[in-house]
Amino acid sequence: MTNKRRLRIGVYWLSQALKRRYPGRGIGVWWIVLAPLVLVTIYTSVLTGVMGLRWGMEEHAPVYFGLMVLIGVAYYQAFSECLIRASGLIHEKANLARKVKVPWEVLPFVLLGEVALPLICNLIVILVGLGITGVLHPVGVFYLPVIILPFFLLLAGCAALNSVLGVFFRDLGQLMNFLSMALLFMSPVFFSMDIVPESLRQLMLVSPLTIPVEMTRIALTDGELNTVWLLLLWTLSSVVFMAGMLIFRLTRESFADGF
Repeated sequence: MTNKRRLRIGVYWLSQALKRRYPGRGIGVWWIVLAPLVLVTIYTSVLTGVMGLRWGMEEHAPVYFGLMVLIGVAYYQAFSECLIRASGLIHEKANLARKVKVPWEVLPFVLLGEVALPLICNLIVILVGLGITGVLHPVGVFYLPVIILPFFLLLAGCAALNSVLGVFFRDLGQLMNFLSMALLFMSPVFFSMDIVPESLRQLMLVSPLTIPVEMTRIALTDGELNTVWLLLLWTLSSVVFMAGMLIFRLTRESFADGF
């Protein structure tokens, strides 16, 4: 199968997945924009109004708090959905594989496209929100791509690895549900690393979400880029991506045995 045909199939599968996710009737695709706005409202109301949490920038609170939390949630949702759904990615095409030759290698990238779109839309809403409140650092906008791109590599690598494991371990999805819940509290999603005790900060860095989340917050509000963290992010993401793609290619011929 040619690369051009693989690309066409991948684009078709992605378009079908997005149509199912955002049907044309009713709110449809507008939910991509409305969802982050609803989330900001909920986080702002509950975490600041009920729990009394604060995040600096008191003159812009609680909107600033909601936007900072939304950054963490946007990355978490993308990573969590990728982990959970990848475990059943191959089995979703099992019936099709019995009839035609399936280009398995495009599946991780189709899933990446599904989770990347909401993340990008969330970040656009965050940029607009920070711009309106006057706390957006213009330089940070240019730093954003070099933070997001390695995160996408990480997602693709994790999708490839989990999809392979999911073929042979049917209950992997349950484990991924537990792991994603653990990551929610092991990562600075609802809080800043500044309030984490020094003794726990190194442990927090184990989470693959910590560096991209914190780097995005710092870049957008302070216009700074931690080069050490950036190097770590690119290195980890590249290793996971290459390992995931290699394992996927080596095992794809045996996928039929797992059905």
